[in-house]
Order: sequence, then structure tokens, then C-alpha cells
Amino acid sequence: MNHSPNSTNKRGLDKKVIPIALQGQAQLRQRKREAPKGRRIDPKALDEVQLLLGNSSRQSDLLIEHLHKIQDRYGHLSAAHLAALAQEMQMAQVSVYEVASFYHHFDIVKEGGQVPAPLTVRVCDGLSCEMAGAKDLLNKLPSILGLQVRVIAVPCIGRCEQAPAALVGQHPVSNANCDSITNKVQAGQFTHLPEAYTGRIAYESAGGYQLLKQCMAGDKEVDSVIQIMEDASLRGLGGAGFPTGRKWRIVRAETPVCDAAGLVVGRVVSGTLSPIINEAIGTALVAATVAAAPLLVDIRGTKINLQLVKPPFVSLKKS
Repeated sequence: MNHSPNSTNKRGLDKKVIPIALQGQAQLRQRKREAPKGRRIDPKALDEVQLLLGNSSRQSDLLIEHLHKIQDRYGHLSAAHLAALAQEMQMAQVSVYEVASFYHHFDIVKEGGQVPAPLTVRVCDGLSCEMAGAKDLLNKLPSILGLQVRVIAVPCIGRCEQAPAALVGQHPVSNANCDSITNKVQAGQFTHLPEAYTGRIAYESAGGYQLLKQCMAGDKEVDSVIQIMEDASLRGLGGAGFPTGRKWRIVRAETPVCDAAGLVVGRVVSGTLSPIINEAIGTALVAATVAAAPLLVDIRGTKINLQLVKPPFVSLKKS
């Protein structure tokens, strides 16, 4: 085989040469994006979103609240409104969509999609409600209520002790049946007003928050408080019925949570909160003391003003 320089050069000339563009030339040829990723913003939808939000803060932790405003005003969340809200709050469109699609109370309508009926009846199909007759309601209600009312099954709505539970719009129906739901629809009862609750001053005057004060003062041992919960045989009202005392031991090192849409302390659900607001907050604060951790209070889905019921020695911080 001939390995002379001439033969090597000859073979090299037969190869295809790919030119390398200079950096400046590559930048000139690069296609420039005219707008951020995602759907283009509809000016009309943007105006509508800005009008709804008004002077409200655009900070990202208010996303769910702003989604509710759009849902309540238009009965659904259009793709145009979601894109406009994302721009207004300076968030990625995919982030807004992920949150909106997570909650069953939000009705997302894509471009060209069918707008839902003016009124929606949601029937809980969780385990407790399923055993109490939710499936029968789901089968019968559509023909009774007609085409102007949408009837859908939804996951647990935190009212397991009132099974079967349903929502007519935002109005809860306890121990629901076809007649009670039909009556709510015909009466136009679509919104939910909070039940009456005792204010903080009256509750403290009657001896409220004593256990909490003892815990905060160090007069109660953590293990003794947990033992009280275990001895009480209190269980969650969901399908699992997990013992609360055992749950407190498990989540002792975690941040306890109070969900004011239905009390959740270490993920223990206890139905509607308004009638037991003081006991709920007190129990949640005891749980926080036991865990030696901050307490997160989720007031989504309730109209209770926690400033009116919180103990004076506890401060609230809005996240």
C-alpha cells in the first residue's frame, strides 16, 4: 500500500468539506423568537383579566384566588384567559395550566371546546359517599335536572360524615338525595355562606385555649398530649379511618397543616369547619406545639376571617 504524502492528500481532497460559520454569521442566521413560549395573548382576554384582578397583588401565591375570580365570572377558564393571567402574573403558561387542571372546581375550556352548562352539580364519589349512595345520585340526577345543569362526580370534598355529600354550584348539600338537590337548584341556592361561629373573645371567656396555653408554657409534656389523642380513639373521617394519635406521632417532626376548607391536622379531615373554628384552630396550634414546627393554615374555600378567631398570643402571616 502506498503511504506517500501525495496519495494521502489526494484521498483527502475527495472528502466533503463542511464549512464552519463564524459566530457573527450564525447569530444573523438564527431565527429570533417574536414572543415567549406558549399561546399568544388575546388583548380582549387580557383586558378582562386585568379588570377582574383590579388592584389585587399579582404575586404568584394568589394564583388560585385569581383563577377563582375568572371561574366565578365566566363559569369556566378559557385558554385565552389562562394565557392572559399567566402574562399578568409574570408566570409561565404551563405553570398556570398545571394548577388550574389540578382542582376539579376549575373548568378548563380549550380553544374550540364546549363551554359547560350554566350550573354544575358535583357529587362526591369518595369511599364514604359511594357507600352512602353517590352512584345512585349520579345515575338519576342528569335526567331529573335537565340539560342546563351538568352533573359530575368529584373526589372527596371533606364532608365524609355527611355522606352522600354534593355541591350545587358552591352550595354544599349534606346527606344529599335527589329531592334535596333538586330543591336547591330550583331555589337558586348556588353560593355558600359560612355557618355561625363563636368569636375568640367569647370562646376564651368560656375557658377556651387552656390546653394550648399549657402546651406553650411547657406545662404539658409532648408525649402526654399525644397519649391523650391516642386514648381518645379519634380517627379520621375518611375511608381509611386512621387513628389521629398515631398520625400525630408519625408527623411529629413534620410541619402540621390546618386546612380551613375542612380541618386537616397532620392530614386528618373533619368536615365543615365553621361551627368548630375555635376548636379546630386550637387543635391545630396544639399540633404545631407538639411538632415544634410552624403551622400552615390553608383558608382556601372558606369565608371565615381567622383574624377574628385566633388567640391574641398567636400571630398570622400571609404567605
